[in-house]
Amino acid sequence: MITVCSAGFQTAVQDCGRPGLRKFGVTPGGALDSISLRLANLLVGNSESAAGLEISSGRIRLQIDSDRLIAWSGGQFEVRVGGNLIPILHCARVSVNADIGILPRRGGRAWLAISGGINVPEVLGSRATDLRAHFGGREGRALCDGDELPLGAEAELCARMRNEISDHVSDWSAPRFVGRGKRLRIIRGKNWDGDIGAKLLAQHFRVGMNSDRMGLRLEGEEIAANRRELVSEAVTPGTIQLPPSGAPVV
Repeated sequence: MITVCSAGFQTAVQDCGRPGLRKFGVTPGGALDSISLRLANLLVGNSESAAGLEISSGRIRLQIDSDRLIAWSGGQFEVRVGGNLIPILHCARVSVNADIGILPRRGGRAWLAISGGINVPEVLGSRATDLRAHFGGREGRALCDGDELPLGAEAELCARMRNEISDHVSDWSAPRFVGRGKRLRIIRGKNWDGDIGAKLLAQHFRVGMNSDRMGLRLEGEEIAANRRELVSEAVTPGTIQLPPSGAPVV
């Protein structure tokens, strides 16, 4: 069992989400960076799809009522077990009732995996929290102070891994991948304008603070579009439509 002593802001249970259900109006959801969660899971002997915690901001403090392994990945966070600093993408032993403290330094989110995984009930094949639809995870919401979360049974591999950790933290780790931005691909529609399209393709965008799980708003130099009636056409998945002048690209 995990006891949430301090929940921070919008800490939630997440796994790899619910792919394949969009035709029923259910978003895939899950961890915003599934690679980070998967790596952390593998480091503690879980299946890569096990549920862990997605941490956003604020001070987080957790207690676990049994000996477990933990690992984390994501932005620049300070993670401690008792007085021991746990480096990113390393496996650490946690004793009964030891304090796990997490403090963000830089970066949007971090993912914490615990051996055995978080064993909340599955909804539509996933334990991920859908914050807009209010299901999954802990009652479909972000965690609150005082919440308790059940843990699953550890795999046999975990005992062997625990024996290989001589001093709280493993001397081995997973490789860390540092992103250099993402390349967006577009499909030219019937209303493609060469000059405006060239400006769109030439600039860099930054993800805005008003982004959420439903969409990312990109901030960049304003692109003036011709104000004319557009030809109606179906929206193709993956297409970026040019917005009116002054509107953000979504």
